[in-house]
Amino acid sequence: MDSPALAPSRSRLRRLLGFLLFVAVGVIIPAWLMEHLLDRFDAERQERLEQSAFDRATALMGQLDLGLERNRLIDEGLARFRRRAEAVLRGRPLDAETAGVLARRAARCFPRDSILVWFASNARLIEPRGLPPPTTKRSWQALFRVLRRATDTTEAERTLAGNFLKATLGEIIEVGYLRQAFRGALTVLKQGKPHAIRILRFGAGPRRRQTAGWLLALLPTGRARFGWELERQVRRLSRDRTEVGGYWMSRQRGLGGELLNDNLLHGLVLRLEQGQGFSRWRDTTCLTRYWSQDPDLVLVAAVPPALLHGSLDSQRLLRGLRWGLRGGAALAIGWAFLLAAGWLRLSLAAKVRLGTIFLAGFPCLAMGVWGLGHLLQVAQFQDDEVRKRLEHLLISVEQEVAATISRTQSALDRLLRSPAYFQIDTPDALREAFQDFVPIGLYEVMLGQRGRPVLSYAPHLSTDRTALRHPPHLGALLRTVIRQSGFDLGTEGDRQEAAGEPLLPATFDLSHLPRDQLHLMRFGNEAGFFFFSLVEDEQRRPWRGTLLLLDFQVFSRQAMAGWLRRRPSDRAGVFLRGLGARGISHQPRHRALRALLDLAAHTREPLCQPVELRGRRYLALARPLAGLETIGLAVLPYEAEAGFPRATRRFMLTLAGLALAGALGGADLLLFLFLRPLLGLRTLIERVERGDTAVRSPRWPTDELADLAEAFNGLVASLGQKERMKPFLNRDLLEQVQTTPEVRTERRRVVVFFAGLREFSRLERLVPPEEALQAMSAFLGRVEEVVRRWGGEIDKFLGDSALAVFVEEEGARAPPCGERAARAALDLQQEMVAWNAERGRHDQPSLRAGVGLAGGPVIRGHVGSWRKRLDFTVIGDPVNLAARLEKLAARPGAPPILATDEVVSGSTPGLRLIPTAIQTVRGRQGTVTVVGVAPDDS
Repeated sequence: MDSPALAPSRSRLRRLLGFLLFVAVGVIIPAWLMEHLLDRFDAERQERLEQSAFDRATALMGQLDLGLERNRLIDEGLARFRRRAEAVLRGRPLDAETAGVLARRAARCFPRDSILVWFASNARLIEPRGLPPPTTKRSWQALFRVLRRATDTTEAERTLAGNFLKATLGEIIEVGYLRQAFRGALTVLKQGKPHAIRILRFGAGPRRRQTAGWLLALLPTGRARFGWELERQVRRLSRDRTEVGGYWMSRQRGLGGELLNDNLLHGLVLRLEQGQGFSRWRDTTCLTRYWSQDPDLVLVAAVPPALLHGSLDSQRLLRGLRWGLRGGAALAIGWAFLLAAGWLRLSLAAKVRLGTIFLAGFPCLAMGVWGLGHLLQVAQFQDDEVRKRLEHLLISVEQEVAATISRTQSALDRLLRSPAYFQIDTPDALREAFQDFVPIGLYEVMLGQRGRPVLSYAPHLSTDRTALRHPPHLGALLRTVIRQSGFDLGTEGDRQEAAGEPLLPATFDLSHLPRDQLHLMRFGNEAGFFFFSLVEDEQRRPWRGTLLLLDFQVFSRQAMAGWLRRRPSDRAGVFLRGLGARGISHQPRHRALRALLDLAAHTREPLCQPVELRGRRYLALARPLAGLETIGLAVLPYEAEAGFPRATRRFMLTLAGLALAGALGGADLLLFLFLRPLLGLRTLIERVERGDTAVRSPRWPTDELADLAEAFNGLVASLGQKERMKPFLNRDLLEQVQTTPEVRTERRRVVVFFAGLREFSRLERLVPPEEALQAMSAFLGRVEEVVRRWGGEIDKFLGDSALAVFVEEEGARAPPCGERAARAALDLQQEMVAWNAERGRHDQPSLRAGVGLAGGPVIRGHVGSWRKRLDFTVIGDPVNLAARLEKLAARPGAPPILATDEVVSGSTPGLRLIPTAIQTVRGRQGTVTVVGVAPDDS
C-alpha cells in the first residue's frame, strides 16, 4: 500500500505527464505537420509566380522592343496631331483656311525642314492660306493621285509621278511600297538622308467614316538625339514598380531606372552572353534579350514579385499563417501549463470555447492550408485548361485552312474528270468552268492542248490586261511550265512573263513539280497554291495540261472568314489579322487586345496574358498561325472554365463546415443547456440596439434570471414608447439633445418661408371634414417636398400653413438662401397648378396658396421646459413679417408670392420681380418694400 506522503508527488507527476503528452500530441506534432503543409504551399506558389513573372516580363519586353521602332513613334505623334486636327475641322471638309491653321500648328510639332502637302477629299492639292505654295505642285498632285489609285489618272500623270518619285526618293522606290504609308510610317531616303513618309486621313461624320482631307508628311529622322527612343520607353514603361532599360555594348553604357543601373545591366549582359536570358536578382525577375534591329543594344525588362497578381496577398497570408501557428502553439502550451498548475481560473463559457478551439483549431487550420494548396493546383489546372482551349481555337483556324485545301483539291479533281472539262475550247468556256474558284483567290488558270493556242483566264489582270496588281513572279512560273510542256503560249504571254524571268532558271524540270495536287510555292513575299495537271498520250508526250494558281493570302482569308461565320457563338472570342495587304482583318475593338495583337505581330512569338475588359478578367493568347501569315488572338473569360474550381471550393467548404460543426456541437449543446438564458438575453439586447423594441424575454422559472427578464422587458417597453414619440419631435432638437443637454440659442441670418392655403374655411364648408383634412395634408406634404428640395428646413405646421427656414451657409457653393427660398416658392406654385388640374379631373374644387418670404436675423433655439415639452423654433421680426405677407399673398390683386426686397434681387437669373403697392404691414411700424416673385419666361 502506498504511503500517504507519496500521493501529492504522484499527483503532480501525473499532471506533468499529462501536460507533456498534451504538448507532444496536441501541439508539437500538429504544428510540425502544419509547417510541412505551409512549405509545400509556398513552393507551389513560388513556381506559379515564376511562370507568371516570365509571362509578364515577356509581354513587357515585347512592348519595349515594339516601342523602340522610330516609325512607330512617328505614327504615335502623327496620330496625336490627327486628333487635334479633327477637333479643329469639326467634321468640315479641309480647305485652304483650315489647312493654313493646321500647317502653322504642325510647324510647332515637326522639324523645320519637314514637307507637308495637304489634299482635299477628292485628292486635289490644297495651298494653305498665308503660306507659300509647295514646290513642284503638279508633281505632288500626280504622285498622290497615283498612290490613291484614282480612276481618272492619265498616262501623263503616271509618268510625271514616276519621274518625280525617282528624282526625290531614288530609283529603287516603287509606288506599291509607298502605298503602305496609308497604314503607317515608312522609311525612305531623300537625297541620301533618312526620312519617314506618312499619309494621314482626317475623318469626318459619324465615327470618322467620311474623309475630310489628307496630309502627306515627309519628315526627317536622321538628326534625332542618340538613344532618345530608349529614354522615352524607359519613362513610359517604368511604372507600377516595373522597370525597363537598355545597354549599349559598344559604348559600355546603360540606361534604366533606379533598379537597372549600369552595374546590374552589365552583369545581366554577361549572363546573356553565357546563354542565360532569364534570371532573378533580389526576388526580381529579369528578362534580357538582344534588340531585334540592333544586336549592339541589349534590352532588359524587370518585374518585381509584388506586382504579380495576388502574390503580395498570398505572401502576407503565408506570413500570417506561420506567425498564427507559432503563436497558437505557444498560447496553447501556456494555457495548458497554467491550467495544469491550477493558477488559471476560467468561466464556464471560456472553458467551453477554449476546448472548442483546441479540438477544432489545428484540424481546421490544417484543412485550410491543404485546401489552399489544392486550390492553387486547381487554379493552375484551370489556367492550363483555358490555355489549351485558347490554343485549340487557334488550331481550329489552321485546320480549317487545311480542310479548305482538301475541299479545293477535291473540287479540282472532280472538274478535271468531268466531260465538260474536255470540251473547253474558248476563253469564255474556261472562265465559266473555273468561276467557282475566283472567290477563293484564283490568280490565273491556263489550259494548253497540243495544236491549239493556250487558253488563259486571269481575274487579277486589270481592264487593259497589261498592269498586274501584284508582282508577276508566280505568273511567270505558270508560263515557264506551260511553255516547257510544249504548248503554244503566244506573244502576249511572253510579254507578261518578262518581269519574272530574272528570278527563274532558264530550264525547269517538270518532274520536280507535284502533279494533280495543290502545292504551296513562295517567291520572296509572294505565296500561292500551284496546281499542275498533265494528260499524256500513248507516247507519253504532253497532250493536255492545266495550270492553276491561287493567291495564298486571299485563299487563307476566305477560309478563315468562313470559319468565323460558321463558328458557334459562345463566350470565347477569336480575332485574326493578316500580315499581308490582302490578308484577313477581323480585329478587336478593345485597345488592350489590339495592343496584344501588335506585340504578337512584331515579336512573332506566342503571348499569353490576362486582360481586364469591362470589369471582367479574361485570358488572351496571341500567336502567329502556322504558315498562314496571320496573327491569331483567342480570348476567353476565366468563368468559362471555372466549374471544376467552384465544385472543389464547395466541397472543401462543405467538408470544413462539417468538421467545424462536429467540433462545436458539444460546446453548443453545453451552452444551450447551461448558458442559454444569458446568451438569449444578449441576443435580445443586440436586437434592441438595431431598433427592434417589440422583442420580449421569455418567461423563465422563478429565480434571479426571472427578475432579470422582467426588468429587461420593462426597459424595452419604455424604450419603445420613446421611440414611437420621435416622429412627433423636431429633428434638429433630437440631434442637439444627443450632443448636449444644455439649451442653446444662436443668432443666424435666414429667410423665413410662410406658405398657406387661401379660403380653406370655404373648402371646409363645401366638403366633408375627412376630405378637407386630406387636402390639407396633401398641401403640407407638397410644401415640405419643395422646401427640402431647395435646402430648407420645415420648422412647424400651423393649421393649413407651414413655416420653413432657409439658412445662409457660409462658404457653401449653394445659391443664396433668398434665391433658394424664392425658387422653392415658384416650385410650389407649379405643384399647385398640377394638383388643381388633377383635382379638376375628379370634380374637386381648386385651391390657391400664398407664400410670404422675409429675410433677416433671427434667434434659433429651444423653447419650453425640459420636464414637460421642449421645442426648437425661430423667433424674430422676419417670422412675423413673413406671416403677414403670406396672408396678403394670392389675395385679389396681389401676386401669389410676396417677398421683401432684401430676399431676392432683380438680377437673379430665372426670376422676375413684380412691384406692388404694399408699403405697410399690420403690426409693423414704418414702410417696407414688398415685391412679387414670378418666373422669368423671357
